[in-house]
Amino acid sequence: MKDKKISIAIGKSGSGKSFLVNRLIRDKKRVVVFDTMAEYENVVTFTDRDKFLAFWQKHYRGNYRIAYQPERNPAFEIDDIAELVYLCGNVCFVIEEVTAFTTPNYISDQLAHCIQRGRHKNIEIIGTTQRPYGLHRLLTSQCRDIYTFNTNEPRDIAYLRDLLGSDIEAKLKSLAKYQFVHWQDGRDVLTIEKKGTDHEPTENATTGTGQPPDCSGVGTGGPERREQEHDHQGNLDESGKLEQ
Repeated sequence: MKDKKISIAIGKSGSGKSFLVNRLIRDKKRVVVFDTMAEYENVVTFTDRDKFLAFWQKHYRGNYRIAYQPERNPAFEIDDIAELVYLCGNVCFVIEEVTAFTTPNYISDQLAHCIQRGRHKNIEIIGTTQRPYGLHRLLTSQCRDIYTFNTNEPRDIAYLRDLLGSDIEAKLKSLAKYQFVHWQDGRDVLTIEKKGTDHEPTENATTGTGQPPDCSGVGTGGPERREQEHDHQGNLDESGKLEQ
């Protein structure tokens, strides 16, 4: 059985969770970020859906670090992107504010499929959220790592206590700024770490072996996107930046 490949970073705005995720993905060669908060580094960022899909389709066999910032209705588009991630395989899929697309009782079909079956195609999923109470059980049950920054919301603390055990409350109260509690599947100990801490590297996706993302029929009928300020053409170098 393949190892679990899902991580969740929990924390309110400004806590350091996006900084942490940037560190977690910095050495990964193939990254797709569904970025509703515009907080990611060393990625080629698109706000124009058509250009994003065209660029991805052109480079899906190689290395790429791309982010899509949906402008109007992210919930309308998350399934399309999740479907394409699954078709490509061998990629790290980052979902910013994942609880905008799930509730404790609802998760969309394509996102659920990516979570349930993605590890068989070497798909790693990293989600962030400010409010863990909205996480669907399918997501948390498949987690390998959960990073929890400080919170003083009673409902969230109660949820985390049920999810991670009674020790979590005291750990959260002891956190300094930018510290977090790290839970790992298979370990009984909750550790306190800081957002600049280097983590043991996970398996990187370096070579595309999946199917080409057939972008032509995805999400037809969606809202029109404005033209982005810059055209993205050329190839990705190893840092994820464009070579002209």
